[in-house]
Amino acid sequence: MAHADGGRWPIVEEAHDASGVHVSDEPRNEAAWRALLAPQGASLPPQVEALLGAYIRLRERHEKLVRSAEAMAAALDRLPLGIVTLTDGRIVSTNRQARRLIDGEGLKRTVEDGLAAHDPDAHRALTEGFETLARGKRERVSLLVPRQRGELHVVLTTAGEALAGTVLVAIADPSEDAITDMDGYRTLYGLTPTEAKVAMHLVLGRAPREIAEVLGVGVETTRTHVKHILAKMGCHRQVDVVRRLVTGPASLL
Repeated sequence: MAHADGGRWPIVEEAHDASGVHVSDEPRNEAAWRALLAPQGASLPPQVEALLGAYIRLRERHEKLVRSAEAMAAALDRLPLGIVTLTDGRIVSTNRQARRLIDGEGLKRTVEDGLAAHDPDAHRALTEGFETLARGKRERVSLLVPRQRGELHVVLTTAGEALAGTVLVAIADPSEDAITDMDGYRTLYGLTPTEAKVAMHLVLGRAPREIAEVLGVGVETTRTHVKHILAKMGCHRQVDVVRRLVTGPASLL
């Protein structure tokens, strides 16, 4: 890039360490960039000033998303609820509980990195569920996957237009308490303990009336909790809450 007076702007050098790993000398903040682009405090041309400002804002947003993604991954790993993300039919991410449940009796990971059920009827229902979401007929499909010690509750949800081709899978083992460690979500979204429990029941595909029965409260009370959750998480529909809880920062793109 050239100065307006014909000179040239410094170029960020790229180097490799002794092991051959790429090392970037890119400045880490706005002050460092200004020191590089305008030595001795010289003024930047308006176009460069605008580009630098846009770059700094983009980088700050990226770093914020990375921090949020790390916090979300930690929160997901603490859940006894299995969470799987598939893109174009291939598994791209799983939390700790999902990895445990997929290696169990009910579900399995295919050689093509897909998700399948051991039971033929359940596998057929799972395949039909994925196809139903792909055709846009529904945004959520619930099914039961049998195994020797009871059934697994599986909920398939589309990830939204921003993540076309991506399906979110929530797996619950009824023999375990799927609503336990909610501290991560309470911190991320400012939810109360009860709101966090209601949010996780939404992930499991339960309607407000069902949630009310489980929690032992009135239906209207549960609906009020849902309204508060929607407001705090910046969502308009319950399915958006599910997407936000499972995908975190990716749902904001």
